[in-house]
Amino acid sequence: MKTKFRQFKTAEKHQWKTMQLLNIVLLHNQAPDSYVELFNKMAYLDYVIPLRGDNYIELLRFEKLATLNMYEGTIVTYMGIRDNAWFNQKSKKIESRESEEDLYANTKKATFYFIPEVHKLCLLSGSEVTIQNIKKYIDAASTKILGPEQVHSNFVTSKDEITEAYKELNVNRVKLTINYGNKDDIEGFEETFSDLAKEGNIALINMDVSSAENEDLNLSEGGMVDSLINLVTKRGNGAAEITGYQLIPGKKKGSKPKRKNHRIRTENYIEKIKIGFSSIGSIYMAIYNEVVTRYKGSE
Repeated sequence: MKTKFRQFKTAEKHQWKTMQLLNIVLLHNQAPDSYVELFNKMAYLDYVIPLRGDNYIELLRFEKLATLNMYEGTIVTYMGIRDNAWFNQKSKKIESRESEEDLYANTKKATFYFIPEVHKLCLLSGSEVTIQNIKKYIDAASTKILGPEQVHSNFVTSKDEITEAYKELNVNRVKLTINYGNKDDIEGFEETFSDLAKEGNIALINMDVSSAENEDLNLSEGGMVDSLINLVTKRGNGAAEITGYQLIPGKKKGSKPKRKNHRIRTENYIEKIKIGFSSIGSIYMAIYNEVVTRYKGSE
């Protein structure tokens, strides 16, 4: 009698991470190579950018991946140590100690990825350096190289989460900062608005949209205000501050409702984009495909 063996199909293990995106825009619709040149200069010039307190950030390396049009960078933050500011916990005294000049404490390191054709910087979940601190580095270092207002960086934020935050509010004011849009794949009012800004050589638009007295703004999907919020959230082409209020019923019968004001800043709702991969080696392709599919426009 023949023995039958059961065959088991080996399932490929699938892993998941999330990533956050920083949209970096060079003025005047510049080619992808211009972004690479900017990052190469940052790495070569070895800028040290101060953060809060005695903390600093700098770019260690920026190199192209072998098989993709995507670049990998390493960035670090660390704390400067003052010789006269050591605290002795046992004696409860502040002491002075000599230390090596080139050694720094509390170092944190992170790897990011940059895709020039869609001018997006990607940071994976679990990174020791925050995307907020990377933005501070990009803004300060690019200003040193190109001068002010030549580069704008903004977070790609979650329109769904922002809508959820304000949907129960009576919104009466939206303040927006919108920068140059580059070649994003947009249409309708958003495309027209962005194109006119480019043609007018407009680097930055500061807009304050307010409702008429005793009325609320219309934030319906596809409307003007909604489209402007789309530009600064989904594409990362700016930031917005949305102001509204809730009317909370009074505790006593017949008492007037209380007005509670709310302020929503889009930069606090950075989108977390989920990506799947089967191995460490395949994560590069997963990042590239997800970002390019989302943002690659017709050129």
